[in-house]
Amino acid sequence: MTKFKRNFGSGCVMVLLISLMVAGGPAIGGEPKPGDVINAANVEQYQDYFPYFMQRFITDGWGFSEPLTVHVTEYAENINPKSFREITRKNAGKTKLNPDGSLSGYEAGIPFPDPQEPNKALKIMWNFQHRWRGDDYWYPGGYIITDKRKDSKAVSKRANIKQLKFAYRTVLDPKPELNNPKDLFFAWLYLAMTPPNKDMTTLTWRYNDSLKYDDMWCWIPTLRRTLRLVSSDRSTPVNGTPYTWDDFYGWDGQTLAFDYKMLGEKPMLGICNSQTDASKHPNGYDKPVMGGPDNPYEIRDIAIVEVKSKNPRHPESKKILYMHKEINGVLHAETYDKLGLLWKINTTAFGKATTVLGETGPWFHGNVMADMKTEFFSFCLLDKVSIDNGFDKSLFDPGVIEPYN
Repeated sequence: MTKFKRNFGSGCVMVLLISLMVAGGPAIGGEPKPGDVINAANVEQYQDYFPYFMQRFITDGWGFSEPLTVHVTEYAENINPKSFREITRKNAGKTKLNPDGSLSGYEAGIPFPDPQEPNKALKIMWNFQHRWRGDDYWYPGGYIITDKRKDSKAVSKRANIKQLKFAYRTVLDPKPELNNPKDLFFAWLYLAMTPPNKDMTTLTWRYNDSLKYDDMWCWIPTLRRTLRLVSSDRSTPVNGTPYTWDDFYGWDGQTLAFDYKMLGEKPMLGICNSQTDASKHPNGYDKPVMGGPDNPYEIRDIAIVEVKSKNPRHPESKKILYMHKEINGVLHAETYDKLGLLWKINTTAFGKATTVLGETGPWFHGNVMADMKTEFFSFCLLDKVSIDNGFDKSLFDPGVIEPYN
């Protein structure tokens, strides 16, 4: 793997470097090796392998958590399922970018297995849009969300999600598409399982047309009614958390509503084989579960992509996404305000999941979302996931949504 080392122009730094080498200490800027433990005392020498905000988590926990300790391990394979890789190989070369940035010829799998210029950043984002998430999935035990303001008590709650792909299906019949007169890409159900929003259920329809606003509805238990939501502004907070609709999974914006630019490619550290789940924290937790031996960090090849909204009224000036190239997921994300100041941060842990059909693949395992202006943090942690269940699409009809099991 290519090493990205800093340029040492200071004689004092060079003297320090030589002293450390003579003493047998690690070289500043060296590539992390399996067995290395990174903490506040030595994080600077590994700074090329983290976004700045992750360095702060390791240094001082941003003042709201104890500092993280990072355990580096060797690469452990956690790649897309075999069936998904085969579909990607079968369709390789069929997908083209239209002049307006939309796709033509796409059938299923990853549209651009080896994205190249021109428009490499846009191709990477289309790969993210069509990353492997199964033909459907469900969190049967829900997952934990913990909210915490600096110097206040952490409050934990549970939520549940179901999602069904209507198009580009790869393992469940009918393939590649359900009967789909609305031309949906997927439908997504979110159920709040604990107060104050217990049993409130939100349904989202995401369309294949990447410029068409989502349709959203919400079941309100106190009213016993389903109300239609305004979905044109996806940058508003969700349920009193730092998350916006576009922040889920590190990024969930509509592809053609944004412009993209490549900022670079380099190896970086991230959690790609997490062993922590919500069942180990039945009463919630008061800090991000993003460190320690149960959450080992591994070096992965990362594409760094700048994201800017085409809407001049959008409250963010840009996002910086650190894209895990092997699985087309967001490993880290930074959001900047209109003044160009760091506003929010997001880091994600991936684990290995097994589908109902017995295949394994990389799965969103948990993440940290923080608003640095209000010092308000949310952490979510997955309990378990069930993938490729064979859901009936009638579950995702706005006329019948209500609390589900």
